Amino acid sequence: MNVQEDKADHDDDDSSSSPSPEDEVLSSSVKVIPDELIDFLTMNKNTPGEPPQKRRKLMTRSRSEASDGHVSDNYIVVKQSSMEIRCTDTKLTSNDTTLSKQKVRFECHWSQRSEKNEPSHITIQDDNGKPLLTVPLSLEFTLMSILNPFDDVLISLAVARDAQKHARQSSSKLWTEVGISLLKRDGSDYIQIDFTIKWEVTTHPELIQPKKTDALLKVLSAYFPEPNTTNLELLSAQDFYKSAHCPDPNDEVPALIETPNLKSTLYPFQKRAVQWLLRREGSEWSRETGSVRESQPQRTDQLPISFIAATDVEGRSFYVSHLFGIVTFNPSPFLEAEQGIKGGILAEEMGLGKTIEMIALLTLHTRPNQGPSIFNPFSGEDLQITNATLIISPPSISKQWISEIKTHAPHLKVTYYQGIKNQKVPHTNTMEDFATSDIVITTYAVLAAEINFTHLNPERVLRREPKYERPKSPLMQFSWWRVCLDEAQMVESGVSKAATVARMIPRINAWAITGTPIRLRGPLNS
Repeated sequence: MNVQEDKADHDDDDSSSSPSPEDEVLSSSVKVIPDELIDFLTMNKNTPGEPPQKRRKLMTRSRSEASDGHVSDNYIVVKQSSMEIRCTDTKLTSNDTTLSKQKVRFECHWSQRSEKNEPSHITIQDDNGKPLLTVPLSLEFTLMSILNPFDDVLISLAVARDAQKHARQSSSKLWTEVGISLLKRDGSDYIQIDFTIKWEVTTHPELIQPKKTDALLKVLSAYFPEPNTTNLELLSAQDFYKSAHCPDPNDEVPALIETPNLKSTLYPFQKRAVQWLLRREGSEWSRETGSVRESQPQRTDQLPISFIAATDVEGRSFYVSHLFGIVTFNPSPFLEAEQGIKGGILAEEMGLGKTIEMIALLTLHTRPNQGPSIFNPFSGEDLQITNATLIISPPSISKQWISEIKTHAPHLKVTYYQGIKNQKVPHTNTMEDFATSDIVITTYAVLAAEINFTHLNPERVLRREPKYERPKSPLMQFSWWRVCLDEAQMVESGVSKAATVARMIPRINAWAITGTPIRLRGPLNS
C-alpha cells in the first residue's frame, strides 16, 4: 500500500484554533532525515570527548539474532513487520548506503480522542532517551508504505504498551523490539522502521502466569488461531454438552464392573461413568483380573491438552497453548503435569446418580497401604495419612450424602465435621476420627471459617508467649485420599474463603461434582 498525499490537503479547516501537539505531529510528514538520526546510526562507542566517527555503511542482520549472531532458545519470534516513509527531501548521497540499528529505544503515543484508542505516533530515541524522529502512524498524513498489513504494526505497538505495564512479570514475557534503517532508492531517501514481536519460552508448568494480557490475546488470535474455536457462529447449549467428554458406549469392560460393597445395582451408563472415574484416578476395572488395577501407562508422544504445533518466523517448531497463554519448545513437562492430575469434574445432569457413582468409586478404589505420615512439599511439614474421602457441600446436600451412604454402603464409617469453633470433642478425638473414617463430610461455611486456622492467618508476634497453643485446622493436617466438592459451582469465583481453603487441602485425588458446570450469562462464545 503506497499513500502519497500533499500535506496541504489535510490542513485544519478551523484555522482560528491552535493545534494540539498531537495535531502538529499528524499534520506533518517527514521531509528530511534528521542529522541527529544519521549521527546516531553511524556513531561507534567513543571515549568521552571524542568526536563521532565518520559515517559508514552498516549491514542489516536478522532481527532475531543475538549480538553474536546466535538465535536464542529463550524466545520465539512471533511476527516481523515494517513500515517505510519516503522523505520529500533527500540527504543520503550514495545509492548503496544503508544505515541501520536494531533494538533502538522508542516511545509510542496513543490517541486519547479515538474511541478505538489507537496509536497516534511513534518517536525513535537515542540511547539516553533523546527524541530523534517522530513519525505519525496514520496513512493519510504521511508518505508512508506499510510493507505488511497495518494490523501487524498495531499489534506490535499494543504488545509494547502491555510489556511496559507488566514489566515485573517474571516469565512468559511478550515484547516488541524496534529497528530502524535509512536507505536511498530511486533517487529518494527512505526511513524503514521494523517491528519484531518476541515471546519468552516457558519451560515448566510452575512458570505459567495466571493472567493473560490484552496484547497476548490479540497475538494468539492473529497469529496462532485455535483450530477448534475459529467458528464464529453462536453455539447452542447442546453444542457445549457435546464437546464435553462422555464415556464410550461401545466399551464392553465397564459392564463387567462388580460392586460387592454396594447394596445397589448400577445402570450400564453409571458403570461407564465409574470406569471413567477410576481411570481419572489412575486405575481401571480389568477384564482379565475381574478387579480394579492400575491403569496402563499413558502415551508420552501426544501433545498436552490445549497445545498446538506452530512455526516461528525463523522456521523453528514450537508449541503454543491458548489455555495457559504460553509457548514452549518442549511440551513434555506440561504433559507430565497433565497426566499427574488425579480427579476431574463429574458434571452429569440432575437425577442421573452422581452421588451413587461417587460412592461406588469410594468402595472400589481405596488408598494403598502407606506409612503413617507423608511429607508435604508445599507446607514443608509432615502430614498424617488418612484413607478417607473428604466431601464438602452445602448443609442440605450434606444430609443427603449421609442418607445415601447409609442406604447404599452402610458399612462405611462417616464423620460429620462442624469446624474448630463448633467442636464438642477434644482436638485429638477429631484427629482420630479423621484417621479412621472412610468419609468425612463438612460444609462450605465450615471450610470458609477454617481459613482463620491456616497459615493464611499467621500468628501475631506478642511480647509474652501465649498460654495456649493456637489450634490448627485438622483439615490441613492430613493427606486426604480424595477431596470432593459437591455443588462445586458455589466456589466458581475461586477467590472466596471456601475456595481458597479448598485449594490448600492436601489430597491425592480431587473432584468437582456439579450438575451446572457453567452459568450462562450470554452467548456461549461471547
